[in-house]
Amino acid sequence: TPLRIDKDSKFCWYELNGLPNLPILIPSKAVDAFRQRNNFNIVDYCPLQEDNRWSYHSSSESLEERSIGTKNIKGKEVIVLADSEGNQEFYGYNNGILKLMGAHSSVIGDFYFEPGIIIGKNNLKIGDKYLTTSAVVFSEFSDLKGTIKSSMEFKSLEHVSVPAGEFGDCLKARETGEIDMVNTSTNKRNKGLEVVDHYFAKNIGHTKMEIVEGDLPPGTYKLDSAIINGISVPKPISIEHFSFGALKAIETIFKRIV
Repeated sequence: TPLRIDKDSKFCWYELNGLPNLPILIPSKAVDAFRQRNNFNIVDYCPLQEDNRWSYHSSSESLEERSIGTKNIKGKEVIVLADSEGNQEFYGYNNGILKLMGAHSSVIGDFYFEPGIIIGKNNLKIGDKYLTTSAVVFSEFSDLKGTIKSSMEFKSLEHVSVPAGEFGDCLKARETGEIDMVNTSTNKRNKGLEVVDHYFAKNIGHTKMEIVEGDLPPGTYKLDSAIINGISVPKPISIEHFSFGALKAIETIFKRIV
């Protein structure tokens, strides 16, 4: 029977082990569907070891982040990421779960999420969605009370092209945060929304972040370069870190009620 091939489809060539002369033609869509069913470890996509660093840019600004070590917060050891604007984020990794535990803002000081916001877990699959409802506790403003309802949904594997290089099989995750804050001394209240798409490359971290909607200024941040475990990127590779939207969104709402 003659071989009929759809001219609009893409195909990949594969060889069976032990049978190098018998290539097999498989549609790329079928290969992609198989890859999307794999399990992924969040720790591989968020390499937060000390002195790892990342440089990003958008149409309006540049930003650098660096893992500067750990600190103890309320008896828990957290990983600290500092950026070039004077902000810090605190991450906890325990029992295969990565959480955003809080942050330091150059505008409002330290604040914490109780419980920590789930970023992802080991053995996650495309389609997994992590929901967290947390109190926002401010160290320097006792009159401020807040809650955040957060979700992280891992939607697909994507190819990402940024100045740092070409990255295949990036985990695309959509972060949605609904924030409610009140100043108890004035009863002034404000709510906010942030929707952000994150693209994580294995052993690299954030390659791109897109602000989709909400109170944050629209924009796309792209990875320019990184140093991961002493190895510089860009380099030929085929396989965030960047500040999560929660910090900037909470700063925005803070300014409305203080």
